[in-house]
Amino acid sequence: MIKPESISGKWFLPTEEGNKYSGTLTYVPGEKLELEIHGTFEMFRRKGSYVPAIFGDTQKGPITLINTFYTQEKFSNSIATSNYKPTFAFVGSHFSNQEDFKFKNVLIQFHGLFAYLGLSGRKFNNLNNNNDWSLNYQSPKSIPFVVDDILDGQIQYEGLINSNNNKSNFEEKVWVEL
Repeated sequence: MIKPESISGKWFLPTEEGNKYSGTLTYVPGEKLELEIHGTFEMFRRKGSYVPAIFGDTQKGPITLINTFYTQEKFSNSIATSNYKPTFAFVGSHFSNQEDFKFKNVLIQFHGLFAYLGLSGRKFNNLNNNNDWSLNYQSPKSIPFVVDDILDGQIQYEGLINSNNNKSNFEEKVWVEL
């Protein structure tokens, strides 16, 4: 997921598929990943308790939430509404066990990583006066790195220009591929 989304569906624990709760997963990049359900997973009802995995059958297809923490419960007209904060959301599959979490490679976008690295491909030039500017973009070379004996990766840059009605928007993205 790369843009804000609210994903509605039925949510359940992998071992309790017959006990589903309606709810919404809310995602705001870099800020929020939260599940709110109508009901509660009884065994994880204490604030701060940990739910290893929650499955969702949603309008986006199957979703697996991993490393999820119970944060609060509210009651309205004798109906509980519970909030959970997952660490990760995998859209497209239900992962039943750790062996299912093996990926050939993973591509992750980090917002603001180019600023942290102090490396950008953007070059702005003032041509004749303050009203004339040019933008040149030369993508920096990828930065390879090694995590351990079996895992390596690289940091890659991407420059995107979107034009619409005499307006142009430039966006630089940085991806980490493992």
